Amino acid sequence: MWSGSDYVGSMPNRLDRLLVAALAVLVVAGAADALRHRHHARVTAPPAAATEAALPRAPVPELVRLVPSTTAFLPRCANSSIRLTVGPGPVVTLRYAGPPCHVPPLHLRAVVRTTDGRVAYAGPALAYEDLSGNYAGEGVSHGRLLGACRAGAATAAVTGSGLSAGGAIRCRTGS
Repeated sequence: MWSGSDYVGSMPNRLDRLLVAALAVLVVAGAADALRHRHHARVTAPPAAATEAALPRAPVPELVRLVPSTTAFLPRCANSSIRLTVGPGPVVTLRYAGPPCHVPPLHLRAVVRTTDGRVAYAGPALAYEDLSGNYAGEGVSHGRLLGACRAGAATAAVTGSGLSAGGAIRCRTGS
């Protein structure tokens, strides 16, 4: 039976044709625009010598520490929650107990003395900032003490960032 309307059969076909035509127009317009503005990509660069002479070289950092975005805004750990220890080998240990926080680079300094009291080493305590980082609950980190085993048996005092520790260093031969 005929209802007098061909809406059901013809409308989806017209809509499909209209969408395909609109897509074709957009593709052609995008291609024409890309071809018309193609010459702007061929800008010549200034000579390298002139650019290098005008700008001073930027300093290169020794170490860049990337912090995940979920922990980037942790507060600093309170020194009262941090405990440093030295030894028994050439190691500095940081122990933390408390809420989530961040220990920044501590810039620790060490003075290592021989058994007769002479200074065998005075300088940075660690080669890297192995003790800095994010802590939560209870955490422990270790860093190798610089200059400790030059003197055989020795004592070391480590200080920095409001923290201090000291202790006897026992070195194995060859370390």
